[in-house]
Amino acid sequence: MIKYRMPLVKEWRRTSARVFILSLGLVTLLSAQQQKPQTSRITLFNSLEIALPAMDWEFIEGEDVIMARALTDGNVLDPITTTVTRLSENLIFRRISANGNYAAHFELAQQKAIAKQDRNLKIAIRSAATSSEAVIDYVLPFDEGPPLLLVSDVDGASVIARATTGEISIYDAGGNLRQQHAVFPNADYDHERILNMALSADGRYLAVAAGKRGASPASSNAPMPSAEPHLILYSMSGEEIWREPLPNFNAGDVAISADGQQIVVGSYTFDANNTLQKALQIFDSDRKELTKTNLLFRQAAFSENGKYVIACEKAHAQIFDITDGRLLGEHRFSARNGMIADAAVDNQGNAVLLIARHEFRDQKFVYVEPQLRLLAANGQVAAELKLVGHQFNQPALHLDAGGRSIKVGMEKACLNYEVQP
Repeated sequence: MIKYRMPLVKEWRRTSARVFILSLGLVTLLSAQQQKPQTSRITLFNSLEIALPAMDWEFIEGEDVIMARALTDGNVLDPITTTVTRLSENLIFRRISANGNYAAHFELAQQKAIAKQDRNLKIAIRSAATSSEAVIDYVLPFDEGPPLLLVSDVDGASVIARATTGEISIYDAGGNLRQQHAVFPNADYDHERILNMALSADGRYLAVAAGKRGASPASSNAPMPSAEPHLILYSMSGEEIWREPLPNFNAGDVAISADGQQIVVGSYTFDANNTLQKALQIFDSDRKELTKTNLLFRQAAFSENGKYVIACEKAHAQIFDITDGRLLGEHRFSARNGMIADAAVDNQGNAVLLIARHEFRDQKFVYVEPQLRLLAANGQVAAELKLVGHQFNQPALHLDAGGRSIKVGMEKACLNYEVQP
């Protein structure tokens, strides 16, 4: 299953303000959904407790089992074998490929950063199978956060993007520069530019959603308020296949199916009344628009068989059949009850939501009062369960292809659930 989520805390990208509007109609719809009889049950199968608090979890898909690894403060912990792997003290962040065959470590080359001086970084791409390592040297400008980084699960090839310049660099498995592109040639250096990207799990296609510049509200006096955002599809050999203008002023997030045949992209505008106008579009690999809805998604997840996708914003989820773009169902609830932190969908179009409140507690942001909500493909609630006594730092959720097993990572445990009809 291929998942994308728009990070809330741990990513280093700039985000623009977003407005989420709740109408009385949503409350009415919520009440109607809650009155429907639930058709399934979620029961705890086991709980893998860990000694150190998990900052995040990695779920690695194998042939017969889903491995769970906890990222603690400076360690990778296997909750089954209790093996602890110490990470570098200079690690900035870690990124794994779609199925965990490769891990990319973004590290400072020297511990001490000097004010207003560029920093030398090392990007190490490590193979889980052979322990081989490819190293990319990178110079980080002092006034920028680390760039976006994606790693192919097929061979460890990688993509690095700088939003400020709109540059995308594609490296082969040995860490050698293969191609470098300016998404918008002759565009100015811009700290406000949005650039998001997604890599297909088969390692063949790269989808990019980006604007020429930072956007402004339609009511502003800016001479060019629109960022003129586009969706661009590249091959991993470096060829630009096509580009498509997006309907709003700013690019949103982007997601791509495992085989690169469907792409989900968002865009948004603050109009003259400062109201958020938003769009979700699904394209096929031939640039044909399959559907368009009113959603600014923050997470998207594809089913393992590539037939379904779920896309979510704060308190609104939509489930699509991506073979033809049909909206099968949607689910809304009051944002006062929390927000969708993560989502997954199975091979029948049934989905699970991880919902929680995101609050500042004990000097950090944390997700509290988590719950699982199982949805039928038509968006109706099939089951729900409150995860009493748990909280988490970053969302981590896995639903198996048959929709019968759910894994969710909490701060002190990995919880494994069975779905019973």
